[in-house]
Amino acid sequence: MDSKSTPRVRLRSVSSEDYESLFRWVNDRDTRIQSGAFEPVSWMEHKEWIERTLQAKDAKIFIIANRQDGSAIGHVLLTEISSVHRSCSLSIRIGSEVDRNKGLGTEAMTLLLEYAWRDLGLNRIQLTVRTDNERARRSYQKSGFRIEGTMRDAVFIDGKFRDLDLMAILRSDVGDV
Repeated sequence: MDSKSTPRVRLRSVSSEDYESLFRWVNDRDTRIQSGAFEPVSWMEHKEWIERTLQAKDAKIFIIANRQDGSAIGHVLLTEISSVHRSCSLSIRIGSEVDRNKGLGTEAMTLLLEYAWRDLGLNRIQLTVRTDNERARRSYQKSGFRIEGTMRDAVFIDGKFRDLDLMAILRSDVGDV
């Protein structure tokens, strides 16, 4: 996976040098409320989560890195990987506002989907996105994800229930892989 890249990004393994960036991003309220309720985490909780995730048999996490200098600009996470059903759930985060809305997440998604189809043999990848997060929805749709339904009042954020769209992509949606 570390050798795959697009013109601007590559996916690489998480290293201990990335923990601080991941910690900062997970505790960024504005970023977190786009996907769920914000609840700060401690350094210890965060470190334990990363280490559990790195050891989990049903999860894969990768750093989205700047292709030129290798610096972390975000991460992608596959969870609930099922070899029986050949499916998983996905989340992606571009860490800093300065790196958002430039297509970097879409490039990273291209690499991740290639990995999921070829290396993991998956058939379906799903995610949820707030219905009012237009930027993320557009990026997912560019990558081939389709809206399968809306989960009404699925999350409670800032004193208000909000809807989530369930989106998914199937291997057959992208043709020959």
